[in-house]
Amino acid sequence: MEQSRGLIGNNIVTVLMNENQMTLQEASDYVGVHCNALLRTYLSAREQLSGTLGPDATRFIYAIGQWMIGNLV
Repeated sequence: MEQSRGLIGNNIVTVLMNENQMTLQEASDYVGVHCNALLRTYLSAREQLSGTLGPDATRFIYAIGQWMIGNLV
């Protein structure tokens, strides 16, 4: 989508390919590994915090997780 609109600098895959001379597959694999690490960090932090926060903070933390899912979809 970004490429069709002339916004190739707005896509992490394209940036990785250009800046690190990666193939499309290498850049995609890199993003997948990085997203997986971020997801593990988020889930671990959410688990540790869930019992100590109030309902507003708990909803906010849940919403951040939903935002990530929306980006992936």
